[in-house]
Amino acid sequence: MSSAPELDVLTQHLGEGLILSLILSMPAVLAAAGIGLVMGILQAVTQVQEQTLAAAPKILGVFAIILLGGGVAMTMMMRYMTESAVVAFNEIPQMGAKLAPPLPIPAKNKLGFVFLSARSPVVSWSSKSFLLLTAAQHRLSR
Repeated sequence: MSSAPELDVLTQHLGEGLILSLILSMPAVLAAAGIGLVMGILQAVTQVQEQTLAAAPKILGVFAIILLGGGVAMTMMMRYMTESAVVAFNEIPQMGAKLAPPLPIPAKNKLGFVFLSARSPVVSWSSKSFLLLTAAQHRLSR
């Protein structure tokens, strides 16, 4: 165990997310691989070497898998996102940890617009993300 329990919680939760993404993608990948194998065998037996013949059944098979399993996949993703929100907004703050570093508050001009300099660490962020993170930091610092 590391010295920071919040990092242990985050790494465990991110590991669960990676496993969930593998579980959700597995049926479509296996369907595409199985259909490709069957089509490859049929093409070898019939000596028809047309690459486009295998594409249509793969597309239809993956589409059917997504249609049949989409509801279950959406339920699993919504459960994971709900757990993510609980971890991010309940468990981590109760540990007393602030995972984001303090952000610089840029000055506003007379009209209230925020201008970032080229040296600002948040230039690559969208302005909406910056404002949300700034508001969250102000809320945490009170």
